[in-house]
Amino acid sequence: MSKSARQNKRTIELINELTKRTYELAPQVVNSAYLVLSLNGNSTCRENFELMQKQWNINMERLLKLVDESVDCELFIKACESSIIKETYQTQTAVQENNNSAIVIHALNIARRSNRIIQVATQEAENSEDSMYVNKILSSNELLKIGLFRILSFN
Repeated sequence: MSKSARQNKRTIELINELTKRTYELAPQVVNSAYLVLSLNGNSTCRENFELMQKQWNINMERLLKLVDESVDCELFIKACESSIIKETYQTQTAVQENNNSAIVIHALNIARRSNRIIQVATQEAENSEDSMYVNKILSSNELLKIGLFRILSFN
């Protein structure tokens, strides 16, 4: 097995391990948040929740970093674009059907995917030495941020 193949295998194993840990941690975060809300003012519950939340966030950041490193940026952005277009049509259908909950769900999915594109593209720009390429990415990111702001402010 080549060094590259061993590295890819190890990356996939780490992704699977972090995914499992994050999946297992999620109910604990939810339960500790419930306790904080139920036992308002209990400092032990709040500290436990903050610890769980911090661990979940650390796992998610590591997981995102590993996935971003192993996925082709251009293909990822194209896949997100396809999903955003699909969500846009679903949002339009929800508007026609006056389905407010579906409108919110689809609009937030568009915003979430747009935000991930911004994060991935920013990382790509930071890793590039081609100034023209970096400028193009950053200007595209700014346009996407403006569009994302419009979605989030529902204008």
